[in-house]
Amino acid sequence: MKEIGRIVASIRDKWVQRTVPGITTKELDDIAEELFKKEGAVSAPKGEYNFPGYTCISVNEEVAHGIPGDRVIREGDIVTDDELLKEGMVIVFEPFISTFEEEVFQKGDGWTFATKKSYVAQMEHTIILTKNGPIIVTL
Repeated sequence: MKEIGRIVASIRDKWVQRTVPGITTKELDDIAEELFKKEGAVSAPKGEYNFPGYTCISVNEEVAHGIPGDRVIREGDIVTDDELLKEGMVIVFEPFISTFEEEVFQKGDGWTFATKKSYVAQMEHTIILTKNGPIIVTL
């Protein structure tokens, strides 16, 4: 699990560096696909849930599970992603911070969660619960 956490953290860090104004969420997903394949890893959204992307990329008002597409990242956008791998039993801690609203709704695509008026930031960590205490594998 620590190796999986290292891979996820590495992919996340490289992905963040490439998240710049002008890139589309599909291009970001293509980068993640390349990095997963380079590491010999499978993304949980794609492999386990047949999600239409390798990562869930949410922008601004989208809370979680945004589908990569032609949305262009602009200066000042809040961009979050999900890129967990699955092996064994783990907890995923995904706190969300919203500029205004407390409620979310699911968009018509059946995946993306969003707010009506707020911008949202989200971060995620994978935690393994063991008899010796928790291990945070994505640090």
